[in-house]
Amino acid sequence: MAIKVYPYKRRLSQFYPSTHGAAAVEFALVVLPLVMLIFAILELALVFWLSALMDDAVNSAARKIKTGQVTASTAAEAAAFKSAMCDEIRLLASDCATNLAVDVRTFATLSTIDRTPPMVNGVIDPAALSFVPGGPSDVVLVRAYYRWPIFTPGLNLAMGSTQLITATTTFRNEPYGS
Repeated sequence: MAIKVYPYKRRLSQFYPSTHGAAAVEFALVVLPLVMLIFAILELALVFWLSALMDDAVNSAARKIKTGQVTASTAAEAAAFKSAMCDEIRLLASDCATNLAVDVRTFATLSTIDRTPPMVNGVIDPAALSFVPGGPSDVVLVRAYYRWPIFTPGLNLAMGSTQLITATTTFRNEPYGS
């Protein structure tokens, strides 16, 4: 028995598009946003990882001030302090010497701490940075700022070309002189 094909069905099938390349076209439309999303997730993970490394580096370096190992307000001590922090974050921050800014200030009491960041128009002002580790029983504020360049297209439009990562600790020096 022969199957009869109605002529109007043949004419209607001319109006239905072919679906032979639909999967390839759909994949081509989805692959670029998917790859950019994956890179954005990886870069944000690196930012959070660097933030955790900086917190640890600030706490480790601040411990030297707290115990009286660093007491001088000299440029050499400031460079050594910054170098100690760079040694701890060097896994992610290869250009630490240029992108890391460290600010160490001493206050008489916790209530007198000035929390104003050393910035001008959203950029770290090197002239506003200080390195004053204080003496026994002084209150010390240690802040570190790292400029992380954002590489992922799209993410750098949303967050800017660099992200400022900040780590801060406040403590009272031990009475190491007594």
